[in-house]
Amino acid sequence: MRRAQTLNLSDGLQMLSDTFAPHRKIADDETIVIGGADVRNLLKVIRTLRHLAILQEREIGALRHLEAARELRQVVTSELKAAAETLPGDNVIRPDFGGKP
Repeated sequence: MRRAQTLNLSDGLQMLSDTFAPHRKIADDETIVIGGADVRNLLKVIRTLRHLAILQEREIGALRHLEAARELRQVVTSELKAAAETLPGDNVIRPDFGGKP
């Protein structure tokens, strides 16, 4: 069985760059002929790279949310500790509603 090839974003972009590198000095009035199969292959690679970029953007967004939540938990924890330190010791404050003494 053949091992599945994995493609990451930077390698895919490098592959596209390498594909067109021979034509980097092409004149403005020159043309390049690309066959139908090659166009379909390029589109497949571009779609795959776009999908990889979307997945990476989502992962980075999720990590940013996790980091923000971690910072928020630290702030809340420190505020709760500070509030707990200012509470009176064993004194219980009971409201007096004018009932029986």
